[in-house]
Amino acid sequence: MKLTKIYAFSLVLMLLLLAACGKDTPTPAVPTATPTEAATPTATAVPASLLLVDPGGLVPQDVTGVLQSFAGANGLNYWANADLNTSLDGVKIAVVFGDAEAFKEQTAAHPETQFLFIGATTAAASGNVSLIRQRPQDLYFMAGYLAALTAEDWRAGGLLAGGALPAENVGDAFENGGRYVCGQCSPVYPPYMSYPVYQDVSGKASAADLAADVNALAVNKVATAFVGASADLPEVLDTLETNGALLIGENAASANAARYAAILGYSAGSTLEGMLPNLLAGQGGQSALSRVVLVAVNNADKITPARQGMFATTAEALANDWIIPLSVQ
Repeated sequence: MKLTKIYAFSLVLMLLLLAACGKDTPTPAVPTATPTEAATPTATAVPASLLLVDPGGLVPQDVTGVLQSFAGANGLNYWANADLNTSLDGVKIAVVFGDAEAFKEQTAAHPETQFLFIGATTAAASGNVSLIRQRPQDLYFMAGYLAALTAEDWRAGGLLAGGALPAENVGDAFENGGRYVCGQCSPVYPPYMSYPVYQDVSGKASAADLAADVNALAVNKVATAFVGASADLPEVLDTLETNGALLIGENAASANAARYAAILGYSAGSTLEGMLPNLLAGQGGQSALSRVVLVAVNNADKITPARQGMFATTAEALANDWIIPLSVQ
């Protein structure tokens, strides 16, 4: 009987063990990683900018001031470069001192940029090309005019060089400007000749090269001398002043600027200020004429307010084509 109980107990125990072995042993859940997409690199946006291209480093301060103020007021980065051989990414407006004819490839390759060319040109404004024309014949006419207006006994002279305008046309405009003041401009005292006189200094870059031309003005007793930018050298000015000449120039950025009684230039700053908003709005094809102005007057005793007024009136008439600066052939 006792054995039977032991046997029965063992049997029950075995059945319980077998039942336990038949169940799946639970395994802890393994967390699965959520797949993430690889980040796609994005290009950094190029800030919008306004570019000034100044090949000769002669842009007057009023122009750079207008450009810097406009850029700051409209969220544009202002920067300058010596030429257009640079990246134009992000450039909304490129103001270029030069002839539009020389940059046709760049303007065609960048339709998103508005180009404004300032200077003498035969190009036409269209598309993304706008122009502020500067007529060299107007400047040299007014140089002759002011030289005659201020010269004692009409004895005006100049050191002139051809460039955008042939040298003979430069001289013609200068003579016509003087004669607009005084006709034949014949002096009372010798040497007896018709003024103004000028020397063609094209291609001459040193004081030694210019020595004979400066001497010629001295021989002709020139009392007021217009000095073209290419002749703007300290040694040249020294000799002219030693001979008693009043100096008039055209290079406002010159290191010798303070030595000139007056400096002629163009009214590009005010003209530019009126065109920039339309250019920023993408409206190209604009055209304007920049008239000749006195950008500096350092000697108000000689360049009196009355003479400044006469100068402005004549320059306006010239810009409106009421005066023809070149002789009719």
